[in-house]
Amino acid sequence: MTVSKFWNQAFIAALTRLPAEQAKIEADKALEIAIEHWQGLMKEKGAVVPQWVLYADLQLEDIRKQRGD
Repeated sequence: MTVSKFWNQAFIAALTRLPAEQAKIEADKALEIAIEHWQGLMKEKGAVVPQWVLYADLQLEDIRKQRGD
């Protein structure tokens, strides 16, 4: 699943119970939690991330934060 698809689904799910502005915040939180989850798995198993992919098209499990974050 791409980042943009994940965020859109999280936003729509939150939108069914919250106003739009709060739903955006909740979708951002859900995305952050998912990224942290995949980063933990990558540390355990190791992975190579493509260098030149648009953020919105990047697969969720391939996201890495900069070192020091």
